[in-house]
This record gives sequence, structure tokens and C-alpha cells, in this order.
Amino acid sequence: MIKLHEGGRHTAVSMMRDAGVDPVIRMLEVGHSSETVHDRYTHTMAQAHMEAAEAVAALVRKAGGTP
Repeated sequence: MIKLHEGGRHTAVSMMRDAGVDPVIRMLEVGHSSETVHDRYTHTMAQAHMEAAEAVAALVRKAGGTP
């Protein structure tokens, strides 16, 4: 059984975070009462992982003198 309510909320709050939406606004949108609860249900999305990997790769290239 697929629970769209929970999956949709987790996806929505995670996508809002990746889009740079203020944490307080995200919490209000999904009805979380504390940052602890909010953090538990916010998941890093694939795009955020890719951006992090690119940022680290750029740093390594810079340290090695490669453009």
C-alpha cells in the first residue's frame, strides 16, 4: 500500500529545502511543530547530492591547480 500523504509531505518539504525555502516557512507549510520533527522528515534529494559532489570536485581541482 502506498501512502501518498506521507510520501508527498516528505518529498515536498525536501524539495522546498533544496529550493532554498526558509526553514520556518517549510515547517509552517507541513505543520511541523519543532525543528527536531522537521529535520527528521526532511530528506536530501538527489540534486543536492550532485551539487555537493560538484562543489567538492571543484575544490579538489582548485587545490591541485586544475581549472
